Amino acid sequence: MANPLKEFMEKLNAAINFDEALIEEKGGKIFLLNNYLRSTIDKVGLEYLHAGIYLGSIKQNRFIPSFPLLFMLADKVRKKIYLTDKAAWLFICGRDIFAEGILHIEGSINKGDLVMLFNKHGECLGYGMVKQDPKRARIGVVIKNIMDIGDFLRREKQL
Repeated sequence: MANPLKEFMEKLNAAINFDEALIEEKGGKIFLLNNYLRSTIDKVGLEYLHAGIYLGSIKQNRFIPSFPLLFMLADKVRKKIYLTDKAAWLFICGRDIFAEGILHIEGSINKGDLVMLFNKHGECLGYGMVKQDPKRARIGVVIKNIMDIGDFLRREKQL
């Protein structure tokens, strides 16, 4: 099986060199362990539901990142889009981004790219897919929201 975590980071054009020995997959969920957890699990054969830092899950052959992973990648990613206050608020409410909501762009961004989105203070809000060139777009969605920090609150409301 291909490494979905690495593939996801490559799509974002970001890289963290995780020690493969500290990556644990359990029930479709991927965790980053520290040396103590790794050795304890190996020595004792602990059964657990969660251990270490939750990096994401694999569902229907697709990697779904966790917010801790996105926050780890925020400093490493090369393709960043900074949003206006209004666009940032709409994004965390689950909305897509239009050209007028973009403050500035870092890196070379092309249609189909995955990009991380930030508010004007540099705080990671989530990620999306580029639907059209943000520098040339006049109308329509420029960035399709894939995952934002408001997702957790929207899911809680549904319960």
